Amino acid sequence: MKVLYHAMSILILSVFLFGLFSLTDLFYTHHLASLLLNVDFVPGFFDVSFGLKFILHIVFTTMIYVVFQAIRDSYVYPAGILIIIVLFAVIYPSLITWSINPIYQFHWIDYIVWMIGHTVFIFLVVFILRFEKNLWY
Repeated sequence: MKVLYHAMSILILSVFLFGLFSLTDLFYTHHLASLLLNVDFVPGFFDVSFGLKFILHIVFTTMIYVVFQAIRDSYVYPAGILIIIVLFAVIYPSLITWSINPIYQFHWIDYIVWMIGHTVFIFLVVFILRFEKNLWY
């Protein structure tokens, strides 16, 4: 049952972030949803299907989720949260710089939305893991 809980949580987190950025793209940001899934800078991945890109996004979500699950009862947990937020802050400009597709351009409003979305994502991970801990332990 715990495995199903974690698998569903990872899927919901992945869909949440992509859905949030898709909604913001409709109103005022520039391609955040596609930037989130962008892998065109990886050799051999220039023209990849949406499904494969989304699976890669789920893999990255899983890695973050597993790390946070591993350190949640540790004294390094607050530092882990800070480190991942800094990592997300660095990823946005890096993805734009690495991208081959010229549609990705740096915009401050996009950067702010990117950071808000990823910060909410991290707090959702923390909440889900805390809820899971109270549910089965």
